[in-house]
Amino acid sequence: MGRRRRTESSPTPPPAAAQAGTPQRPRTVTIIDEALTDSVVLGGFDDTDDVLGGPPPARTAMDPRIRERRSEVRRRSSRKRRRVLVGVGSLVVLCAVAVVLLVSPVWSVRRVDVDGAVYMQRFDGERLDAVVSSLRGSPMLSVDLAGARGELEASAWVRSVRITRDMPSRVVIEIAERVPLAWFAGPDGRFRVIDSDGAVIAVLEGQPVDYVGIAGLAPDLEPGEMVPPVFRAAAQLSRSLPEEVAARVTGLAVSAEGEVSMTLDSGTEVAFGLPDDLQGKLVALVVVLRRHDVNDVRVIDVSSGQPTIR
Repeated sequence: MGRRRRTESSPTPPPAAAQAGTPQRPRTVTIIDEALTDSVVLGGFDDTDDVLGGPPPARTAMDPRIRERRSEVRRRSSRKRRRVLVGVGSLVVLCAVAVVLLVSPVWSVRRVDVDGAVYMQRFDGERLDAVVSSLRGSPMLSVDLAGARGELEASAWVRSVRITRDMPSRVVIEIAERVPLAWFAGPDGRFRVIDSDGAVIAVLEGQPVDYVGIAGLAPDLEPGEMVPPVFRAAAQLSRSLPEEVAARVTGLAVSAEGEVSMTLDSGTEVAFGLPDDLQGKLVALVVVLRRHDVNDVRVIDVSSGQPTIR
């Protein structure tokens, strides 16, 4: 391979004055390669140029439209921050007002009205009075209505309770009571009063006189407990009696086999059999009572739906 030879030619150093203020001529570089037919001459290099990119570009003025867009973005961001701060502040104020209303005596329960508490006022009045007292004076918006309702429904005399607020300071208690229909004597000698659902309402030491009695074997139940199904059927039968029959009934009875019977003031026994289709059996009984003198009848059997007389 041929030899390469590099030669440089430099101009004669200029005077000091020229160096200070007069631009210098570019330096010329010549590369000679003996293996090539032609030499390559590179010229125009200036020692003052940046080898990679030349002199730094001059700064240009920003487009006014870009400046305006940037300003608009800053304004929008500022408005958004203000809206967030206002929203947070409003929420804090509302929470503070709510707390004040919850504990303020100005919005307290001043009046409690009770509707439907006939038996409860008589037999469980202490419980009712305690609930009413707990409601009075409580903050109207945070008064514990659920707790009051639960306490009242725990009474054996109550089937259901509805409690509502009547702003600004009244609470209304509506009680659906259990209505006593019949009673039966337990093995302990005490008397259980029951309603149409078969719930024991009260346990009494003396025999009730306002309700019909059911003779039969039953456990010693406490208030709130449920009687066997046949006792419930007998209580429902006593509620369904036509007036002309109810006036003559002296008692009901249930058997160990689950059958229901009834005794009239004439001593006549009415056998209903199993407690099904009681309405149809009552219709048959009324027909017999209207056609016959029951003083001469010992047994009226309507268990099959077709009455027979003995």
